[in-house]
Amino acid sequence: MSQKPHLTLSLAKPDNLNAAVALNGCREILIEHRDLARVGFLDSEGCTALARDAKAHGLRTVLVWDLLLSDNQLLAGAALIRGLDLALFDAIRVQDAGAARYAKDAFPHLERQLVLETGNHNLPGILSWIAAIEPRRVVLSNELPMPLVAQIRAAVSVELEYLALGRLLIFYTPRKLVSPVTTILAEEQETVERFVTSEEDGKNKHFPLIENQHGTFMYYEKDMFLVPYLAEMAAAGVDYARIDTKFFDDAALLAALQVYLADSGAAQVAALKALLGPRLTRGFFKSNRTDKQFKRLKNKYLAVRDDAVYVGEVLETKKKSYTALKSEQAFAIGDCLQLQNPEGKVSTTTIQSIRNSSGQAVTRAEQPGIWVVNHISGASAGSKLYLDLTAPEG
Repeated sequence: MSQKPHLTLSLAKPDNLNAAVALNGCREILIEHRDLARVGFLDSEGCTALARDAKAHGLRTVLVWDLLLSDNQLLAGAALIRGLDLALFDAIRVQDAGAARYAKDAFPHLERQLVLETGNHNLPGILSWIAAIEPRRVVLSNELPMPLVAQIRAAVSVELEYLALGRLLIFYTPRKLVSPVTTILAEEQETVERFVTSEEDGKNKHFPLIENQHGTFMYYEKDMFLVPYLAEMAAAGVDYARIDTKFFDDAALLAALQVYLADSGAAQVAALKALLGPRLTRGFFKSNRTDKQFKRLKNKYLAVRDDAVYVGEVLETKKKSYTALKSEQAFAIGDCLQLQNPEGKVSTTTIQSIRNSSGQAVTRAEQPGIWVVNHISGASAGSKLYLDLTAPEG
């Protein structure tokens, strides 16, 4: 395992290719056509020129086709790709499942890089995609902490990529949410950049918005910054760290990055940070604790207790009329039951009447199912019923 992962770069301006070439560890360039990539600024001529120049410098070239596509859009994108000089590209990067399948069949000579940054957070899912698409590389979600990345590394043989610097996409819609209708109807649609502000706990948060012909993209208020942790990423099994400079002053940023990679001191880190957004994040690099909130959201009083005989759960109640319940344990008229409502309040009640789902009166509910009993005071939907074993036998 190398000390640091290789670098794959997305540039704001092709003119800054020389600065990318000078980076220690830079191995490949992402070529982002404005009609194929979610956020791209190059036309076919620009993509061809950048790919040719990158190849001349010994860099690998990756054609980015990471849109989510309808059938018509897929065919249009495929036609555009066929119009390019594919000999200039080493790989094609896809996210849409249909595009991935199409690229596998139509462009078998191009290595496939599969973007799994959204929604693929477990090893079985990742393994399924690898088996179906047979990519050379998978681009992992930034929501995967390094310990989990290390587990994935042990289970797969494909290359792994992880975002090390750039904006974090948190929302996307094909709809145009920024431009007025007159602009949307125009034949030539320009890329629009705005900020949306939200207020939480008295603090304003500014989320960058990008709108182009593919829709509207919202990014997290903090930029991802893992450059100081490249060695840890390599140790976890990351083969490629992505440096996405297209939203920044990439000439200055690449120069500062070159200095940092040669001498990674505190001053060099500070110089890098100064060229990024005002707030930075490591994301879930160390750990992902978002699932901890689920335990807090769970109501412990709705869980079935182990220290009592569970009878069933209240489904519905009508005051002074009836209580409907779903039973899992036999019960009968005269049984004393303990009720625990969703707020944790415990009370006792005695079963006075029982009717089955057909409305017939019975003295005992033998089978699990839906039963209607006398109204039970304090019983709300979700309340649990248990046999009261402390009640004196009648």
